Amino acid sequence: MPEFEKLTTEEISYLYVERESSMDPVEIGQAMGSAFEAVYAFMMRNNITPTGPALSVYDDMSADGMKFRAGFAVAKADIAKAEGNVKGDVTPAGPAVHFTHIGSYDTLREGYGAVMKAVAKQCITLKSPTWELYMNDPGTTPEAELITECYLACD
Repeated sequence: MPEFEKLTTEEISYLYVERESSMDPVEIGQAMGSAFEAVYAFMMRNNITPTGPALSVYDDMSADGMKFRAGFAVAKADIAKAEGNVKGDVTPAGPAVHFTHIGSYDTLREGYGAVMKAVAKQCITLKSPTWELYMNDPGTTPEAELITECYLACD
């Protein structure tokens, strides 16, 4: 089980596009990939430089599927440049449960399951959203070395 900690987060400004997907890892990867490409192309056209890693934010997940936002951390002022299907927002500041996942994105679900069971035993109440920061590039990093920082908002 991944180690987790409860901490206080600061907001992260980001540009994103919304996507929907089943829970199939291949479909999730395709939806995320197209979202990241769309946001990155928008940023390049508008001279916006990322200030941090790629990220995704989840508000609505079930066994059947999920809706999510995928994009890149940017300077807060760059949120105002969003247009069309590219939108801007911030992750919440405040209490969150954090854990680091190392390895394939396909096994992230297992890490979440283990952390959620441990969190429930400690009577920590989770709430929406959940967000992930992708700390390295899956195109250049071996799958076993991928690092994903995971955050779950809580009370």
